[in-house]
Amino acid sequence: MFAPNSEAKIEAHEIIEKLLIEEEAVKLEPRNIYNAKIVEIRDNGVMVTLHPSMRPTLLHNKQLSQRRIQHPSALNLAVGQDILVKYLGRDPANGQIIISHKDLYSTSSSSTHNLFNKNHDVKVNKFLVY
Repeated sequence: MFAPNSEAKIEAHEIIEKLLIEEEAVKLEPRNIYNAKIVEIRDNGVMVTLHPSMRPTLLHNKQLSQRRIQHPSALNLAVGQDILVKYLGRDPANGQIIISHKDLYSTSSSSTHNLFNKNHDVKVNKFLVY
């Protein structure tokens, strides 16, 4: 790590450690349903966050609906909207988070987990796209 002086280097190191600890604290359980917040709409899907300290994750168009869609706008999705997703695990090749919205159609009864803290302005709504 490079910094202009030793104080800045120590400060940067502390910030990085804090971020790593916060991200480690978030444990996702496979097959659980989580409330996600849409932060960006792309041609190939939507970017969602499951927790404020986590990086956005792609929810691909193929995982949005049981029917084939070309663009998320076909489902009237918008930035800032909440959407329920099922956590499927991590890709063994690259470690990326794998989530699905369409798998909720086959879910009989599961509890929903909201990883946003109480101070975060998030309304939990059971949004399903048909």
